[in-house]
Amino acid sequence: MASMPFTLTFDNTGFPMIRYKEWDFFISVFPVSKYQFERFLVETMPEGELFSDGWYRNLLARNPRCGWHSFRDEPWRLFLSCLDDDVMKRFTRFCGRGCRLPEAAEWRKLMDYSGRILEQQAKLLELCAEAPAPVRHWLKQGLFPLTEEGMLEYVLDNGKMRAIGKPFYGFHPTLWRPDVVRDVDQESGLGALLGFRLAMSSG
Repeated sequence: MASMPFTLTFDNTGFPMIRYKEWDFFISVFPVSKYQFERFLVETMPEGELFSDGWYRNLLARNPRCGWHSFRDEPWRLFLSCLDDDVMKRFTRFCGRGCRLPEAAEWRKLMDYSGRILEQQAKLLELCAEAPAPVRHWLKQGLFPLTEEGMLEYVLDNGKMRAIGKPFYGFHPTLWRPDVVRDVDQESGLGALLGFRLAMSSG
């Protein structure tokens, strides 16, 4: 039997990160979801208003949540957006030692391999048998890795946080190339779709 071309690891919320043999990093199969962030909130004490129920309701105002199994034609509502830099870093640390934002070049490799990753759907489902229910459901629905169309995502580009990706067509039709980094104002309409995923060096 041929060896698998990829390996998986899981962040502290139980969501998968993938590494192909040619890579020296792991990267999340999905953009960070609200389901994951709510795990963080459950285990994080409010600091005044920060991380309170009211704070989270305000965060969701621009990109409301939906049930993980009932996203219908608005899949962007599953995924987290609009976090400021400090909260993003705190959540990333919560997800595991070494977790960080991807480099733009790492994100592009994920996009380049997206077809191969989709071909591994059955194997991913097998390896994620103990993962949270949203992981298995979204894998079955083919809602991964969402690089050709999905969220706008923060990446590091020469040390600067910039956006990459192409928004879900139902949210904002555009002819953007997903692999081009851009500066997106978080206060703009597209800022409501500005999320991120996790990466981790494997060396």
